[in-house]
This record gives sequence, structure tokens and C-alpha cells, in this order.
Amino acid sequence: MKKLFILLCVLILVLPLVAAQRYVVGEVFTAIWCSGCPAARSALLKMADNEESFPFFIPLIWQDDTNTSPGASTRRNSLYGSTFLPWIVFGGSSHIWPYSDEIFANHYNTISNLPSRMELDIDYQITGLQLSVSVNYRFIEGITNENTRMVILLTYDWGSKQQPSYDASVVGYNDRQFMLTTAGHSGTFDHTFTLNPTWIIENISIVAFAQSFGGNREIHQAARERIPNLPEPVNARSFSSPKQISIVWDAPDTAFELLGYNIRRNGQLLNTEPHKDTFYTDTDIQAGTTYVYTVNSVYMHEGQIAESPRSSDVTIAPVAGFIQLGSGGLLNEANSPSPVNTTNASLRGQFIYTAEELRFAGLKENDEITQFGFFVHDTFHSFPEFHVRIKHTAASESTEHDDGPFVITHVLESYRTARNDWDMIELPEAFIWNGTDNILFDTAFTRVSFPMESGQVRIINTQNGYRFGRHNTQSQVNAETTGIRHYRPQIRINFDMDIEVELNPPRNLTLTGSDGEPPHFVRLEWEAPIAGGSTVQGYRIYKNGEYLEEKIESLYFVDNEVEPDILYTYHVIAIYDEGVSIPSNIESITIIPTSDFDEVNIPIVTSLGSNFPNPFNPETTIRFEVQGSGFVKIEVFNIRGQIVRTLLDGSLEFGAGRHSVVWDGTDDQSRSVSSGIYLYRMTAGEYSATKRMILMK
Repeated sequence: MKKLFILLCVLILVLPLVAAQRYVVGEVFTAIWCSGCPAARSALLKMADNEESFPFFIPLIWQDDTNTSPGASTRRNSLYGSTFLPWIVFGGSSHIWPYSDEIFANHYNTISNLPSRMELDIDYQITGLQLSVSVNYRFIEGITNENTRMVILLTYDWGSKQQPSYDASVVGYNDRQFMLTTAGHSGTFDHTFTLNPTWIIENISIVAFAQSFGGNREIHQAARERIPNLPEPVNARSFSSPKQISIVWDAPDTAFELLGYNIRRNGQLLNTEPHKDTFYTDTDIQAGTTYVYTVNSVYMHEGQIAESPRSSDVTIAPVAGFIQLGSGGLLNEANSPSPVNTTNASLRGQFIYTAEELRFAGLKENDEITQFGFFVHDTFHSFPEFHVRIKHTAASESTEHDDGPFVITHVLESYRTARNDWDMIELPEAFIWNGTDNILFDTAFTRVSFPMESGQVRIINTQNGYRFGRHNTQSQVNAETTGIRHYRPQIRINFDMDIEVELNPPRNLTLTGSDGEPPHFVRLEWEAPIAGGSTVQGYRIYKNGEYLEEKIESLYFVDNEVEPDILYTYHVIAIYDEGVSIPSNIESITIIPTSDFDEVNIPIVTSLGSNFPNPFNPETTIRFEVQGSGFVKIEVFNIRGQIVRTLLDGSLEFGAGRHSVVWDGTDDQSRSVSSGIYLYRMTAGEYSATKRMILMK
């Protein structure tokens, strides 16, 4: 069993709290039937929208109708003893009636200028639909009323989805009593909320406040955390064999700093650091067992590490003797082309699966494909002639028609598909995969008697995935395909293996770059795979996802085709007689030229440069530029967002220009830190930037 690890996201802190400043909670109790409630809500939200004038205001709308807010009747109404709506409270102690914009503003100004008794901040983590909240508090001065509770709740902005507007509606509630009342005391309150899967993440806010539940019910301090919209990975799908499952996804379209991805199987995290690639292969599986995978994007957001919502679930149960490419229940439309769609009387289709996808799924060089098939949702026709053609191809997408020659050409004289199941077609002879090229499948049928909108199969969203030609009066069996759809059929392949062996990958790939004067190079070194019953014949090198060299017999390789200031990514696979392994660990490097070290011209803008070398052991140099003299701060964080070392904190002696600092891999207590990913952040005036480096011992 692989070592599992839960990555603790260190999350965004609220604005620094000032001891003399108090956050103000404004609460409106409201219902649809209440005639005076819309005006009260409007006045509250108008003030909340004016952050320039009311920067410390937190609006809460408690619904008391068919969408009753959790805790509204059991806690909040009983606390205030309200008897009519709208009931309006500021700071827990000021009941307002009548109300107006001016009266609201006056109460805000009075309460916000009172001295605060506490400091609060909020941390949170989203795992699937579970939102874990930690509220950290510290008393600035003592509280005489011991009946003090911490209230933790969620609000949701419904926008146009719910009318009348409940833009700060309370949708989650929890409170806890605590007895600490002395200045200097501190602690943490934790609570986990289950999110509604229909909620939009960026519409959720976390609110926490400490309030006396006796006496004048004063709210001592409050905090609010808006959850940012960090896009999740898209189009997650799977490829499986009896021995491994590969999950593949598309990167989110985002302007945030993307560190990588977290992959979970049945809710448990599989990676120990943000995974850099858009695929992951899991070999710790058993055929016949159902697994559910999800993927989250990991970002550097406002100086902290944060995780996006999860991708769509990928559920798959590998079957012995098969590989499966694609998962989920997505179907083509009833009138859209598929291998068995009969909207038109005759149809021919072509679609390609890449060698990378086949390897991810577990197909090996020289494996013999004996059957393949689609998951057929519905069709109502028997096909008098159904043609199957297969060949190797260099094309990776179905952008052009391919008229052969084909390795396999097979005609089923009569073919009626099975519905709601994988419908397998047996080949008259095995198609032997060469382990290198992609595979093109070509299916076609002659004219059916009564064309109708029928013939749906499960599909995968893929750019230029399905090429087709169809017609109502002319057979398309040998016609050229001209149309394109951005999906492919999901496919299951039955194959025979001569030998069942463990094809283990190379281990511990490391990179060393030639910073400085040319000629530039990158040296790769790795360890041999763990023995698995078969002999390694050599290694194949990949650079930025493309083949670089093949059948390397040594445990190192030098790439001389590199340029400075370009990020290169490498991985290695092992080659066996029976096929190839999954990838080794994947590493990245950038060559730093001498000119970047020695440039003396004053830079145009303040900026944080790359560290060199990277990866490094035991020390690395961090370059940075400043436009003018002034305060500069450079800090090193671990992957949890905790400060490890402050390298620079003050004004630069030499002022504007190009500078550097060295980190020797120790923390602020001069203790050596462990191998792993670290983040370094530079702050200079309004400028702030964060980059990643790898310590590899």
C-alpha cells in the first residue's frame, strides 16, 4: 500500500485586525411574507456593498420562512427574543427600529470605533463537499461575562436564483461555548460543514464572531472569509487495465498561480506534493474493485496555498483481461453521429486512441487485441453489414480522413448491438500493437431500411475526436469522412498477454543544469526499477512530453539541446521485452545564463527571478530586481504555507539594481529542513510574487 498523506492547505487570513477596531455584524431577520423586510435587506446590503465607507461591516440575513436559516429559530431568535419581522440588530447589542441608511451608518460608526476585546482569524479547507473551518482567537483584554459563545456560520449569495434577494443568507450554523476570559488567552474552534453540491463556491462566505449570550449580548469581535473561485480541473476521465488505472484531466483555464494537483482515491490523497502533470497512474488496485477518483487544483493564492473544488467523479472498476478508455455516463445526442447512430441510413466513423493513452491504460507492446466494443445506450436496428477496420497511425487527432491500408478489415454480415452494456466485437485475427504508434478504429454500416434518431454510446469529450460521413441514400462504407465532432466513443479492449510480469518504472530521477556560460546542457540521472520478474532492455527519455531518445542502456543521459531561460520537463520510462513501464517521477529545470548573474543595468521594474540551481542541494541563489531603494522582504515557506526562513527583511544597502540572496536549506533556527517543494515570496512596496523551488537531498 502506498504511503498516503493528507496535504493540509494553509489558507487565506482575513485582513489584519487592529486592537482598537471592531468588526460590525449587522443582522436582519426576514421572510418572504414580511412587507417591511425588503427595505431592511436593501439598506443592509447597500452598506455592505460600500466597503470604502464601511470596511469592517459583515451583513447577515436570517431567513424565517420555507428556507429557514439553520439556527434561526433555535438560537438567534431565542437569543434576541424577537417577536416581529424585520428584526434588525447591529453588533449584537443595538436593536434598530425604525431603520434607514443614515441610522444604519450611525450604529456602524459607533460600534466599529469601540475597542475590540479579541482578535479572530479564519482558516478553512475544502475536501470534496466537506468545508473544514478553524477559527483562531486571542483575547486582547478580559471579558467579565463568562457566557460567551463562538458562532461559526456560512452565508450564501443567491443572486438571481432566489427572489426576493437573500444575498447574505445564512445557510450553515454552529456555536460553541468557551470559558477563557483572560487577556492573552488564545485557542481554536473547529467545525465542518457539508456543502450543497449545487452551490457556487465563490458565493460562499465563512463568518465567525464571539458574542455574549447573556447581559447585553455584545459581539466582541467578528471575522469574515470569502472563498475564492479557484477553478477545478475539467474533463476528468480514466483508462484502466487489470493492473493499473490512469486518470487524465484537462488543466483549468485560470490566471491564478497553479502549483499542481491533488489526486484522491475514495477520498484519500494519493500524492505527497502537488502533482505537476495532468495524468496520474495508480497501480495499487485490484481487478473487480470499484474506485472513485477526484482531482483538485492546488494554487498559490494571496501568498497562501489553497485548493480548488474537486473535479467530477471518475468511477471505474477494472476488469481482468480488459483495458477501458473513458468513464462516466456522457452520451452523444440521439441525432449525433456514433458508430451505431442511424439518424441517417449509412454512416462511417473514424477515431484515434494515442499510444500514451493506451500505455496509461495498461496496454503493452506486442499485446494482442482480440475484441473491442462500445457501451451502447440504445439502438433499434440490426445492421446487415457492419465494417470494422483497424490500423496504426502517426496522427493523434481525427483531423483528416484516413483511407488505409488497414491491418484489420472485418465485416459482420449481421450485427445487432446489446443495449445498456459493453457490446464487444470479436476480431477474426488479433491486432498486435507495436507499442509506439497510435491506433485508428474505423467502423461503418451500409444503409438501414428505416433511418431514425437512434444509436447512443458513451463518449469522451475530446477535441477532433470523431470524424464521420453519413448519408440517407448512399452507402458510406467506403466514402470519405468529412464531418468532425469533439468527442470519441468510450472503448473497452480485450487483449491477450503472453507473460504476466511487473513492468516497474525507473526511480528517483534527478536533473543537473549547466548554469553560466554556454555550451548549456541538462544531465539526467536515475535508478534502475525495482525487480519485477522481467529484464530492462533500456530506457526512453521524454522532454516536455515528447520522445527524446530511446533504448538508453545507462542510468544517465545528457541533453545538449537546451536554451537558457526555458523551463524543461523530463521523465524516463523503462523498456522491457513485454512492453514499457509507467513514467518515472517527473522533474523540471531552467538553465540560468551568465548574463542573468552579471547584468548591472538598473532594471525597469521590480521583479522576483528564478532560483538557481533548481532542484538544489544544499543551497540555492534567489535573484531579484528592484527599481529603487526601499524595503524588501524575502521569505521561504514550506508546502503547508508555514514560514521556514526569512532571508531578507529591510532596506537594500545598494538600492536599485539586480540583487540575490542565498538559502542554505535551513530554517530560522539554523536546522536543516527536509527534501521537498518550498515556496519563496518577495514583497517590495506594493509588489508581491511567489515562486517554487525543490530541495533534493
